[in-house]
Amino acid sequence: KGRRRRAERPRMPRLPHATERELVGRVMALLRAGEPQMEPAATTLPADRYHDAGVLQREIRHVLWGSPSPLAHASALPRARAGSYITHDAAGLPVVLHRDAREPDRVRAYLNVCRHRGTRLVTQPRGTKRAGARWVCPYHGWQYKAASGQLTRVPDGYGFEGLPEDGAVAMAARNLTRLRCVERHGFVWVAL
Repeated sequence: KGRRRRAERPRMPRLPHATERELVGRVMALLRAGEPQMEPAATTLPADRYHDAGVLQREIRHVLWGSPSPLAHASALPRARAGSYITHDAAGLPVVLHRDAREPDRVRAYLNVCRHRGTRLVTQPRGTKRAGARWVCPYHGWQYKAASGQLTRVPDGYGFEGLPEDGAVAMAARNLTRLRCVERHGFVWVAL
């Protein structure tokens, strides 16, 4: 409950075993002969494949969503500047990457939207948040801990159903949406 569902990824049809063996045999024969396999004629794609919005959306959904993508070079969030953050619009999703001020070896990624009205939380492209700092929504002032994404304050909570009457449980259900994130090989990788 509360987890974002992954987009369905297309499944590649499995080739019959005999077809696989035949293709592998052809490739091995070409390698032994030292000859490349060339198409008998040049092939082209229709020009609309390069600028069609529908094709782009399908590629984003099938290639980028659910797979780790490098969203930033690690130097954009230097360890020496603990608490640094950057924003990124990744495949149509607003993301904020934040290097924890208390744990400088840790980078976290969140959807950069308030859980109340979907307003973009962090509007500056980069900056620094010291330990204990919060992201504040410009719409109604909901506050989230920068390091954990935890919803900590809802001004005038009596006007929001379930808050603050349901207390911590209702607040926790509205924490920022965390994205899987890891820093490897000089890049910050995020699974969208």
